[in-house]
Amino acid sequence: KHQNSFAWVPASADKHNTLQDKVGKLDLRGGVCAKCYEVIEWKRRYGKYKPLKQPAKCLGCNQKAVHQAYHQLCPPCAGS
Repeated sequence: KHQNSFAWVPASADKHNTLQDKVGKLDLRGGVCAKCYEVIEWKRRYGKYKPLKQPAKCLGCNQKAVHQAYHQLCPPCAGS
């Protein structure tokens, strides 16, 4: 009914948007379930993904070892 002729591009007017280039190249698949991956992929696709500036605390081992945004476990804890 109301189909767009082309997909929306986040910050299309900003020609110096290097953050979107960096976020587009990230591998976000590791250590998350399928539902969480879909949420993170949506945020990346529509310009809502904000990368971490400092490591976050892991819920499994309580160390500051989470380096990817929207993740709760560090890679060793997520693997086990």
